[in-house]
Amino acid sequence: MARMKADSFDFDLYWRTEEKLERKTGETRNRLIRGMSGSYIKKENVRKVIFKKNENKCCHCGITKNLSIDHIIPVHTLYNKQYVSMDDLKRINHLDNLQVLCKSCNSRKTN
Repeated sequence: MARMKADSFDFDLYWRTEEKLERKTGETRNRLIRGMSGSYIKKENVRKVIFKKNENKCCHCGITKNLSIDHIIPVHTLYNKQYVSMDDLKRINHLDNLQVLCKSCNSRKTN
């Protein structure tokens, strides 16, 4: 099995995603998008890369406790798109769109 790079999207796991998204509507479709993004950022190798990139501290305040990974451009921006492609999912989950925030800063973030 090939080793996955943290910035690559897991195509084997999400094969036929575009077709699945085309068949789904409303909240069911949104849950599918949210679930795919969530499962990607929960991968240990992705988390390690993001935390290392952000020096294991919050990007906003610098605190080192209660940290989580946050999408800079939020996942919900895909909800109202008529067609969501694999490229959209790759962009939303790209390393450049992920940051480390503490619970406090993440709860203050508006988007």
